[in-house]
Amino acid sequence: MSKMKFTILLLSIGLISLSACKAKKSAANPESENSLGVVSYPLIGTHWVLIELNGKVIEKDQGPNTVPFIDFEESGIVSADDGCNRLYGPVEIMDGNRIRFGALASSMRACPGQTLEAPFRQMLETADNYTIQGSILSLNKGKMAPLARFEAQVGEAE
Repeated sequence: MSKMKFTILLLSIGLISLSACKAKKSAANPESENSLGVVSYPLIGTHWVLIELNGKVIEKDQGPNTVPFIDFEESGIVSADDGCNRLYGPVEIMDGNRIRFGALASSMRACPGQTLEAPFRQMLETADNYTIQGSILSLNKGKMAPLARFEAQVGEAE
């Protein structure tokens, strides 16, 4: 009888371990659905492409320049492109959807006619919180209108 209890105990521990692993795996899913059935993308691990900056829509065709984007890594690093130069450095993501960008290193290409570089960098210095609604990430200052809006890019090359 005690051997049977021991076997049941081992099987129970095994089942609990397997269910914990499965729960952990599903939490890392790149998309999650809220109670209304709206799919939202996680801040970290999603490629976010700029669609609006300071209230102005960003065109997908930037000519010789690239479309600005931002990527957040689990290690607390952000990599971005301001339409001309690549940016890389620390980001602090805090409770309550608060965010703070550290000093970012940058490539130093010259991009004549590029108008997004300075406002993009200013937005990163100013943003102090973020919201994600569906596939849209907004970087904000306080409760004002979004400084920038990004769209999750899924299944496409940069």
